[in-house]
Amino acid sequence: MSLIIFDDIYNEIRKRNAAGGFKGVPYSDEFVKYASGYYGLSIDLVKRIIQILINAHKIFSIEIISEDKARDIPRVEGYVVSDLVMIRKLRSFYQSELIIQYENEFHKRLMVHQLIKEIFPMLRSLNNTDIGKVANLAIMLEELERYMEKHYDEFTEEWMAKRLAYEISISNIDLQLERKQSQKGKDDRQDLPSVKDRRKKRVVDAPQYKEFIDKSKSYPLERILQIYGIEFFLRVQLRNYKFDYLKELVQTKQIKRRSDLLLLKNMLNAVIHNRDKDQQLVHYEDAIYSLMQTVNHYLFVERE
Repeated sequence: MSLIIFDDIYNEIRKRNAAGGFKGVPYSDEFVKYASGYYGLSIDLVKRIIQILINAHKIFSIEIISEDKARDIPRVEGYVVSDLVMIRKLRSFYQSELIIQYENEFHKRLMVHQLIKEIFPMLRSLNNTDIGKVANLAIMLEELERYMEKHYDEFTEEWMAKRLAYEISISNIDLQLERKQSQKGKDDRQDLPSVKDRRKKRVVDAPQYKEFIDKSKSYPLERILQIYGIEFFLRVQLRNYKFDYLKELVQTKQIKRRSDLLLLKNMLNAVIHNRDKDQQLVHYEDAIYSLMQTVNHYLFVERE
């Protein structure tokens, strides 16, 4: 299951917001197409993922251009992460730019709040103009800042993580993502390492692997992780089909760092997508999906 895509799309929006300036707010018409092509998802699926992020208060959507069927103008939205520091930075930029553009357009220089009061009734006539786009962003970013300050309890990491998990659970989107990723795996099969190459890798790991097995019998888990690192540890456990053991480690929070859980999630995805190359995995299918479910739970519901 490729639910990590939610983090990927969120982080891409955040990265663009952090860049600031006129490119600091990605527009839906460009961003949806970009995400669709980059992640190999349908346009509709990208839109659904973005809507789930909005419902979970991870991001906001701002109307930049209103739909105008008479003029064949589609609705365009802008995406901003629900981070007060980011929103204040963007709001400051667009309000300053609005002052400049208003003065150039109407030959009057006003304070930003006077300007917004004067321009608000004109927004409909300014639809799809440069100043109209800037005005929408300047006004809505300030509104979002106030909203977050007033309803701060809806923007804690705990609240958003639980809401995101709920929104995903009722969407059935994880199944669609899994099918999409499975199809992509089939299309890209020629790029996967050959069985011979993977066996070669096992031979390279052999000395370290034997040492790892020997020390695992007498060393505590914490010490094993310090010596070999989480990636090698997970690779060995997955190679030996220790899915139930890894599930226990996650449930008892012996594996709890978000970066470690995401790593395990990625490695599990690789196992799932290549299960046709290892016939033994058929016998562990329930354990694999149970482990994936547990990892998702601790990533999105009980995230610390």
